[in-house]
Amino acid sequence: MVIQWLYDIPDWLLAVLVMGTLIVLSAAGVVATRPVRSRAMTNDVAGAVLATVGLIHGILLALIAVAAWNNYTAASNAAEREAGALASMLRHADGYPEPARQRLQMRLRAYVELVINDEWPALRRGRVSERTIQARDALAREWVAFQPTSTHEQVLYAATARELKEFLDARQARLIAGRTGLPAPLWAVALLGSVLTIGCTYLFRVNDERMQHLLTAAVAAMLGLVLYVILVLDHPVWGVQGIKPDPFTSLWQFMLGR
Repeated sequence: MVIQWLYDIPDWLLAVLVMGTLIVLSAAGVVATRPVRSRAMTNDVAGAVLATVGLIHGILLALIAVAAWNNYTAASNAAEREAGALASMLRHADGYPEPARQRLQMRLRAYVELVINDEWPALRRGRVSERTIQARDALAREWVAFQPTSTHEQVLYAATARELKEFLDARQARLIAGRTGLPAPLWAVALLGSVLTIGCTYLFRVNDERMQHLLTAAVAAMLGLVLYVILVLDHPVWGVQGIKPDPFTSLWQFMLGR
């Protein structure tokens, strides 16, 4: 449901855009409802209606924000676990005999470089990197093809196999979390609930219309701020707001310094 080009907008500008849009629409609503605005309803009744609607919508927004945050942290944690498993595999490769050691280290470097320079830019656009998938498969095949001939190599091979599984599992978790966004019904609830909450502010009897605009704009700005947070967290790796490949960048720098 979310339009992907929004994620190419800088953080501060996206926040201003979301909040500004709601404020402008809410101001238009104040003007549009001026002729039919009820003058019989007391502010106590209007306040009770707004409090009820706002409370229900606030709880729903909180649950949606938590769901988005959990997915965001899952993608970030998976990236760190993946990079950590690769770092362990790199250390284990030092104990392998030549030429297996050189081939394994070469596969590791190729994979990490592609994650940073090819896969991450592709994920930011919602696409996949076939080259990185091929590098992953080549790395896994290289490790599986090694045949240990001594007790030391068997112990090392078993330890590396555990790290290989951790690497593959973490990569899969990172990709799933990175591609997963909030379902369309949740976005519908968040947006329609915000419209209803703002609409309830039109029920207040305010003699000074400037104060009516100020009241409505304050509610709209707060809702816009929460929607902005949910929007940024919705797709963890999309656009400029997405998770950066810092764990892989640190690992790549470590590889270059070896």
